[in-house]
Amino acid sequence: MKPLSKDLKLHLQLFRGIIFIFTALAFSSCNDRKNVSKDDNTSSEAFNDQQIGHIVLQVSDLQESQRFYEDFLHMRTNEEASYNGKKRIFLSATESHHELVLKEGLQERIATSKRYLQQLAFKLNSREKLAEYYQNLERENLNPELKDNQISWSLYFYDPDSVYIELYWDVRDEEFGDQKLRGIQEELSPEQLLNGPNSGEL
Repeated sequence: MKPLSKDLKLHLQLFRGIIFIFTALAFSSCNDRKNVSKDDNTSSEAFNDQQIGHIVLQVSDLQESQRFYEDFLHMRTNEEASYNGKKRIFLSATESHHELVLKEGLQERIATSKRYLQQLAFKLNSREKLAEYYQNLERENLNPELKDNQISWSLYFYDPDSVYIELYWDVRDEEFGDQKLRGIQEELSPEQLLNGPNSGEL
């Protein structure tokens, strides 16, 4: 697997959450939690003092998965350690020691539809950065799929163990964006991604 050129290396922030099933219900549930009344014990204030710190993925080929997340998602390895009989690789895309831990031990690759963890989503801060990732993945023949999710522009592809990876740009504050998914997912053309929303039909 060829590493990406250094000049295309982008700063990537791990999204605070895991989308287990990518449907309108998942997004609606997330929005509902944010709008709960303050009188409720699960008010939005209750979520302000915590965040997801890291995710552990058990993988079938530790080195292959390490190369994948380093080369394509620009994460760096901060430490490798073994305990309880399993080797672990600690990766991060920020100043954190680790946001993703790869753990050896998966005996065989599991189809996405049979996984408990189905998807990892990574947030990018601009259309231009999303476009760069798209071009890089295209060159590596990873066949990224582009989608307009109303609240985000996203591209999707798979890691070596068939975990669904999403890279997205939040468009809720853009003129063409929406505040909710509303159960709508539309095709996004490469032309729109590379040249901007006015270059094609939205």
